[in-house]
Amino acid sequence: MTNQISALLGLLQCPACGVAPLESVAQPYPDDLPFEPSGQHLRCHQCKAVFPVTADHIPVLWTPALKAQMLAEPDPESNLGANLQIYNTISDEYLAYTRRLPENALRIRDAARRLQDIFTADTPRYHLDFGCGPGQVLGWLQDTGLTPVGLDVSLANLRNARQSTGALVVCGDATRMPFRADVFGLVTEASVLHHIQDWQAVVREAGRVCHPAGGIVLDAEPSREMVAFSRLAVFVFDLRFPVYRLLSRVWKSKYIFRNTEQAKLNLKAEIHHQPGTGFPLEELKNLFLQAGYELHLFHSPGADLASVKPPKLQNMILNLLSFRNPWNPKFGSFTALGAAPGKQLIERTSR
Repeated sequence: MTNQISALLGLLQCPACGVAPLESVAQPYPDDLPFEPSGQHLRCHQCKAVFPVTADHIPVLWTPALKAQMLAEPDPESNLGANLQIYNTISDEYLAYTRRLPENALRIRDAARRLQDIFTADTPRYHLDFGCGPGQVLGWLQDTGLTPVGLDVSLANLRNARQSTGALVVCGDATRMPFRADVFGLVTEASVLHHIQDWQAVVREAGRVCHPAGGIVLDAEPSREMVAFSRLAVFVFDLRFPVYRLLSRVWKSKYIFRNTEQAKLNLKAEIHHQPGTGFPLEELKNLFLQAGYELHLFHSPGADLASVKPPKLQNMILNLLSFRNPWNPKFGSFTALGAAPGKQLIERTSR
């Protein structure tokens, strides 16, 4: 396990000053912690900020906001606290029951292969999955030949991700990633960006840590058009809690609705995936351009980016109640690929 810290040090950067590398200090973290620490901690070369390492050797490179949530009971009224609380609770079930459709893995693999096709000899052979959860994406991309690294705010998620995939893992905030610039060839996330309040900062950080000859994947995210439901559709949507609670007794994938308070906490975590929210695609495109990447958008992709999946029953009903065509792919989730401007992303048919 200590070898994991050594393997990570060349990638890490102080999240406090945002400029300097970190060094390992062979002494325990100097302050009290809510988790068992190891006999070492990390220290910034420049600003001398110190960061703990858990007893099972996960570096905790927290921002002040994440530190405040981790040192106390997470505040469910805070978006960050809601995410921390919900995933510390459901990580095992999320790994077992969520994102199990084979099309999810196939689509992510297709996206990664398209980007790897444009890699150059200078592209770093590291893959970062931020908001990695318990490790699904890291597992799907194990055969890419890239060294996997997972970033998440939840230690429960990181332990599951490391156990299931063997990835290097770091506890940290995606709005201020604790990594040096240009160290990853591939940066991915799946159904994560809509969980983070300051999503613009996350996109900028993804562009900073990704090498210019690499690529970025954002998967299963809601556009503003997708969740622009009518009042009638929103009224019907809000009635789902008692129905899903009954279904959760039969469908294990509905585990989140067994407890209504837990389901409502998840709503606070999914801050940009509520009616009337979603991501403005033109702003997303401009953020990628500012970071040096061209955005390639795919609406409602199926098992590969070239296909279009049919709408789910729930989305079909909500779109019909919003008086719009539910089969229009622009009213489904999107996958976005970021690559150097002018690079052609070749369609891959092999899986």
